[in-house]
Amino acid sequence: FLPCFYRLEGNYGRADEYEQLYHEGKISADAHAVSHQLYRHGPLPVLELRHALGWTSKRQNQRFKRALLELQLRLLIVHWGTQAETGAWESGVYQLTPRAFPQQVKAAAKLSAEEARRRIAAQYRTLNPVATAADFKRLFCWPPE
Repeated sequence: FLPCFYRLEGNYGRADEYEQLYHEGKISADAHAVSHQLYRHGPLPVLELRHALGWTSKRQNQRFKRALLELQLRLLIVHWGTQAETGAWESGVYQLTPRAFPQQVKAAAKLSAEEARRRIAAQYRTLNPVATAADFKRLFCWPPE
C-alpha cells in the first residue's frame, strides 16, 4: 500500500522532490537540509548525516529529530537499515523513498487520489468489516466511500 499512501501525501516521485516541496512551503528548511544531504550522498547513518549537516549539539539534535519525523510522516524518507558507528554503537540509516522503493513510487504516480483512497478503503473493510463510518473517518480523516 506504499503507492497509495505515497500518492495521497502529494509527493512527486522524484529523488529531488524535496526542492519543489520546500519552495511550495510544504516542508521546513530543516527537512529540506536533511533531504538535500541524502540526495547528495545517498543513504547515510544518523551520525554521518548529522555531521554532514553540521548539527552536532544537543539543541541541533532536536532539530534533526524533528526534521526526520517530518520527512518520515510525509513518506519522503525511510529507515534503510542500521550501521555500526563509534565502536559497537549501531544507528539507523536513512534513504530517500524514491531511491529506496523506485517501483512503488512509480506506481504511485499512475494512481489518482480517488483510486488510492478506494484501494485503502477496500483493504480496511476487508481487515475490519465491522468498522463504522465514524471509525473510518477518525482513522483516515476522509469520508468512507
